Amino acid sequence: MVFQGIEQIRPDVYPACLYKKDRTIDSLTHIAAGAIIGDVLLGKKLGKRAEDDPVCRRFLEIPGVGPITALSFYCAVEDPARFRRNADVGAFLGLVPMVRQSGQNVARLHISKMGDRMTRTYLTTAAQQHLRHGKSSLTAWGAGLSERLRKGAVQVAVARKLAVTMLAMWKSGERYDPYRGASPADVAVKAEPSVVT
Repeated sequence: MVFQGIEQIRPDVYPACLYKKDRTIDSLTHIAAGAIIGDVLLGKKLGKRAEDDPVCRRFLEIPGVGPITALSFYCAVEDPARFRRNADVGAFLGLVPMVRQSGQNVARLHISKMGDRMTRTYLTTAAQQHLRHGKSSLTAWGAGLSERLRKGAVQVAVARKLAVTMLAMWKSGERYDPYRGASPADVAVKAEPSVVT
């Protein structure tokens, strides 16, 4: 018995399901096929849910932000009015460095990781994609940071700025503007793609 529907979703897996002779391999193939189908169907449902919500639809305009990131951020924040300043969302999600102070000494440590772990992971992945494929003032800012900092720190910094941007878009109801706040002279320079690897 072949798992129903796999031939439409993953035609490359379908022939393997038909010709397996060993029962163990056959049952494992069926389990894998079910997981693939479940993953594809869940992805489609989440994509539809994000497209149906006006706030998440605006989030999807940002390069690198997909339906899962948009929905995760939407669910983690719940009410944007709880943040007096947009920059506070970075601390809420654990994307700010911890600070240890003793007298005159100030040491900046790793990020606090105090917020929702999955949302933080999705935002850093979105930041990585934004740095690779986006064309915005944020991409240029991240490229400038990459000259001084390691790759992981740049991704976290861009993820924090993405979270602040998403919260500002949510509060204002505006659409994504890749060069918001940049001067016209900077827009011409920053419009050229920069790749951070």
